[in-house]
Amino acid sequence: MSIPLRHLFLLGAACVLSGPALACSGPGQPGCPPPNAPGWPHNSRPPPQDPVPVIPGGTGRYSDPDEYLAPPPPDPTFSYKWGAYVIDKSKGAFGGVDNRATQADAENNAIAQCVGNGGTATGCRSMTLVWQEGCGVVVMGRNVLSMKANKLQSAAQAEAMAECSAHAKDCKVVTARCNALVVNR
Repeated sequence: MSIPLRHLFLLGAACVLSGPALACSGPGQPGCPPPNAPGWPHNSRPPPQDPVPVIPGGTGRYSDPDEYLAPPPPDPTFSYKWGAYVIDKSKGAFGGVDNRATQADAENNAIAQCVGNGGTATGCRSMTLVWQEGCGVVVMGRNVLSMKANKLQSAAQAEAMAECSAHAKDCKVVTARCNALVVNR
């Protein structure tokens, strides 16, 4: 049996080139590359892939890196401004403000308005209504004055009218003010 020289040469080249791979069937063999070496056949698994992100309301495909990486916006918070009514009963002076940042700001501005309308600083504190959420209403009848606050203007008005009507027949709404809801983002 004779083997052509060309086949012998190819067989020899294959043995020489595949020798280290056959001899290095496991880690720790002398002359073998370490198991974590690049190209080592036992470590040729592809790296794990990140899952495709699902964007709420999106198509389910990863398209915009900023959309995926951006944190969600914070939930908004809500707050109400302050309102105040003050009356100097002895002078008949009135002050009323709404949509002020603080309770003290609302009271001080209402008192300043009352004083500007002929009341005194002490007298303008004789009848006071301060509210934060909702509306304040002033109802007046013959020798009767009622001030109420509620989340709803209609409820504040009904409460003030009921209180006034218990003592007088000619009750009417003098003023009503509502504070704005502020959305903080």
